[in-house]
Formats: sequence, structure tokens, C-alpha cells
Amino acid sequence: MKKFIAILILGLFAAVLISLRVAANDEGSCCRGMKTGMPEKEMCGRCGHPDKEMNLEEKFYHKAYFILENSAPLGLSEEQVKKIKTLKLNTKKNLIKNNAELEALALDIEAALENEVIDVNGVNALIDKKYAAKSQEAKISLGAYVELKSILSKEQVSKVHEMWKQKPEEKCMLGEGREKQEHKMNMQKKI
Repeated sequence: MKKFIAILILGLFAAVLISLRVAANDEGSCCRGMKTGMPEKEMCGRCGHPDKEMNLEEKFYHKAYFILENSAPLGLSEEQVKKIKTLKLNTKKNLIKNNAELEALALDIEAALENEVIDVNGVNALIDKKYAAKSQEAKISLGAYVELKSILSKEQVSKVHEMWKQKPEEKCMLGEGREKQEHKMNMQKKI
């Protein structure tokens, strides 16, 4: 009976440790590069990364890039362009700070799990802080997305929506060079 209880306790302890390690190593989005402002994988559904799977941060950078690339057809003033660039910069800075906090908390959690005696309440507090920082990341991105839309007039917002729907092949190739875009569009036309 004592062996059974000891094995049961060890099994539960192992399960708790594994779940805490998973929580400590949570990496989040597949497009981590988006935090740099010009992501490595800035794609939408037609080129490999479905819009539905994008988080708010990815949607913000996707939309901001598209708007800036199409500033002339949208009739953006220099002031609007400057505001959007400033918004991207400030959002990027805030997300970098928040991401640094997330990484530091993940390291703290990992270090706490390596102790011989684990303070479960202390680790739980660190996990709570980590996920509060993750929610802050979403709030930063939401605020930036809303502010981006508020910089544009209603007519410009409507035009963005029209352009977004009309030219999917152009919006999908964000981050690629013009030559590569033209080649890719020509290849698609031939098919």
C-alpha cells in the first residue's frame, strides 16, 4: 500500500512538473518575426498563412504595411504617413519591452522548476505574471490596430477594404522584392 501511494505521488509530481515546463516554454505565435515590424513570414491565406490564424499583432503589421505601400492610391497625406510610421515604431518598441518581460518570466519559471524543492505558490505567481504580460501584448496590438484605423478617414478605410479584396496577389507578397513579386505574378498568370 505504501509503495502504491509513493508511486501515485511521484506520478502526480511528474505530471505537475511537465505541465509547468510546457507553460514556461510557451512560444506563442508562429510568426514571431512580426515583432520586428517587417516579419519573416508576413503572409495571408493565399500565400501560406491564413488571415484567420493571424493574431492582432500580425494583423496590425500586415495592414500598416499594406496602407503605407498604397499611400498614393489611398490619398494619404504626409501627416498621415508620418503618424502611421510613428505608430509602427512605438508599437514595435512597446512589444519588444513586453516580449523581454515575457522571456525574463519564462526564465524565472524555468529556474524555479530546477530547484530541489519547488515553491508551487511562487511558480504559480510567476505563471500569472507571464500570462498577464501576454494579455498586455494583445492589448498593445489592439490599441495600435484601432489607432491605425482612426488615422484614416472613412473614405480611406473603405478604399483599403476595396483594395484588399481586389488585389490579393499583391497584398500576399509583402516583404518580397519588386522583381520577385513581378516574376511570381507573371508565373501565376501563365498557369
